[in-house]
Amino acid sequence: MFYKEIICLANSRRSRGRCVAGRDIKTNEWIRPVSSGETLTLEQIKFKDGSIPRLLDIIRIPCKQETPIFCQPENILIEKGVWENLGRYDKKIENLCDHPKSLWWNDKPAQDKIEEEFLRKNKVDQSLFFIRLDSIIIRKCSSLEYGIKTRAIFSYNGIKHDLGLTDLDIENEYKEKPCGDYRLNTKQIYLCISLGGPFKGYCYKLAAGVIRI
Repeated sequence: MFYKEIICLANSRRSRGRCVAGRDIKTNEWIRPVSSGETLTLEQIKFKDGSIPRLLDIIRIPCKQETPIFCQPENILIEKGVWENLGRYDKKIENLCDHPKSLWWNDKPAQDKIEEEFLRKNKVDQSLFFIRLDSIIIRKCSSLEYGIKTRAIFSYNGIKHDLGLTDLDIENEYKEKPCGDYRLNTKQIYLCISLGGPFKGYCYKLAAGVIRI
């Protein structure tokens, strides 16, 4: 067993569980802790006092081994044990940012998913980005097929993106609001973008963490 200490940049909803990801406090490398079933349970990510990780918490996680897959090279299998909260990250958030030319492969307008077959032939170097935005719109919408959904609408390097939003704090904040578009009123917005695992032949780009300063 070994330990990883990460700055939490995503603690988002995932089918039947949670997805947590962040940067190694020492190396700045991306780490996505996963369980043997891939999805983390609420019990697995709890601290000793029963609370759960917040964005920008520094977390000490017991780990078993690296378990990269074709679309998520940062995956590390967790070991049994209690996660520890080491405090809050209080340095410049810009130090954590990525500056990719694009959010993986894009068409115009950018698609919110990439074919699994394509990714198996063209493996990604990283499946997580942390970027700064000038503005972002939270869209709450509904459909007969998917029910109520929350999405993140933003532009990055001149390309518009419309991604599923899985940040639980944002979802809860807009839970009682009517369907519509809501612009976040803040000067500094940071977004953690995650490439999800395979689902019905695709890997979806997800807005997994929103930090407002």
